[in-house]
Amino acid sequence: EEIVGEIRDENEADETAFAELPDGSVLVDSRVEIEKLEARFGITIPEGKYETLSGFILHLIRKIPLTGDIIRHGELEMIIASADERSIKKVKIRTTGETAPLKL
Repeated sequence: EEIVGEIRDENEADETAFAELPDGSVLVDSRVEIEKLEARFGITIPEGKYETLSGFILHLIRKIPLTGDIIRHGELEMIIASADERSIKKVKIRTTGETAPLKL
């Protein structure tokens, strides 16, 4: 028998979920779990019927955003870096240091 595919451990997946950018923001895989997002940015996201960053964004705005859309929630500014008509792929996130109302 032969095992097919690459085996990745959880720590390796965590490293690829977050990519530091030169402007101080972080490019995040939209499938990252909320708990990992909270730990990475030192924030608390309200509990809800979502487990990932993508689910959280969809919960906030109730639609699939377009590439370039900006969503603000609390100290987070989330810019949709990559999305298609069915899903969010990558999100550029920065913390603003101030609490902002939800905006799209």
